[in-house]
Amino acid sequence: MNLQRRASPRVAASIPANYEQSGKAKGSGRIVELAAGGCILRGPELPAGSDVSLALRFDPERPDARVHGSVVHVKEGAGTALEFVYVSAEARELIMQYVDHQLAESG
Repeated sequence: MNLQRRASPRVAASIPANYEQSGKAKGSGRIVELAAGGCILRGPELPAGSDVSLALRFDPERPDARVHGSVVHVKEGAGTALEFVYVSAEARELIMQYVDHQLAESG
């Protein structure tokens, strides 16, 4: 994957998440990579092209950040890549804070 083509930086993560595939599967997994425009979800594989709602648990004391995405591709053993298609202002702020914090920690 060419990181230079990304519109925003992607960082390693470990964020619990619940998901719901449109009208189908529900479950939980863990976000292992995160960027403003998408993420990698490790857990049960979801079919490419699926619409998925995610609830990201950044802080157990605060409400989950809710986003909607589309499955771009699946790499066996690595996770499901999702592109965010809708992110509320509140969720975007939490995601950007997390990404900025991770970048500051690694740099």
